[in-house]
Amino acid sequence: ASVRARFGIDDRELKGRVSVGRAPPFGREPLMQLFAERDYRDVMPAERGGLTNSLGALLLGSDYTLLVDTRAAGIEVRRSALDPFTLRVAYETDAPLVEINAKPLSGSFGPVLGAWSLRGVRAAVRGSGGWVPQSTGATRGVWTLDASVGAYSGRDSTRAYILLPVGPDIHPLVVRANALLRLEKSLSGDRALMSLSSGAFAFGRDLAPQHLVFAGGPWSAPGYAYGQFATRAFASQRFEFHQPVPFFSIPLGSYGKAPAHVTLAPFVQAIATASGLRYYSSPASGVYPSVGVGALFFFDLLRFDAARGLRDGTWRFAIDIDRGFWGVM
Repeated sequence: ASVRARFGIDDRELKGRVSVGRAPPFGREPLMQLFAERDYRDVMPAERGGLTNSLGALLLGSDYTLLVDTRAAGIEVRRSALDPFTLRVAYETDAPLVEINAKPLSGSFGPVLGAWSLRGVRAAVRGSGGWVPQSTGATRGVWTLDASVGAYSGRDSTRAYILLPVGPDIHPLVVRANALLRLEKSLSGDRALMSLSSGAFAFGRDLAPQHLVFAGGPWSAPGYAYGQFATRAFASQRFEFHQPVPFFSIPLGSYGKAPAHVTLAPFVQAIATASGLRYYSSPASGVYPSVGVGALFFFDLLRFDAARGLRDGTWRFAIDIDRGFWGVM
């Protein structure tokens, strides 16, 4: 059994999770558990690490999350301790976050997602994995998958009128999925080629704003704003070349010093999007290419990117922890 809780200093709201279930030894993930939780659920895949996002939000008001206030109770099941997939079935209620209570040290936060108030049942399958081949120069890979189907009832707040301020009744039925595949092949001289493929789709009846799929940011669409693409479907493809170049060494005191090189990573990318929905402002459907270059330094732990969107995009810059460390930082 486990209990986790946190309290927001600015919003003064309690969030957390209570669960009980059967678990394998040595503290590994439970094979089956019943749970009840209240959380601010992010409806968009991560575009940067949690530590980086916390610092960006605190210092500059740059928050890369699209949140919905979700309460849920249900069950999570895995077939075995080595199974990469988890099945979750839960009764959920969604509510919009009405206002922003926190203030950054500089700048201001963007608006919250205009989610609808819904209740219903959602079944979801999520998983992740990868492989590290034994032979030198072979291709390494990492993949993630998240798919769900849900049936809801609630109110469409976008069609509210003076005589009907809460909007008409709706009964959304939604199928939604997103996936990512990263492949990296080592070449001679510590060079490498990297391919990053991602995509998502959502279809059904009475799609709410939180049921769309979102893209935009350093990984799904560099050179475009975070969450700029709100759509029924998108596919994004990046090709990147890694080349070490000489650089001055960074002293680390008693731990020695960092290698005297950085890794340059020029890349090209394009995202293809389908049409959005009438109540959400999003660019027209089509292909949105971008080009850029990254620099990985400090044992390739930190990454700096400069990218330009070539179709109604701008120059955008990002600094982040390497994706391989997002799970712990």
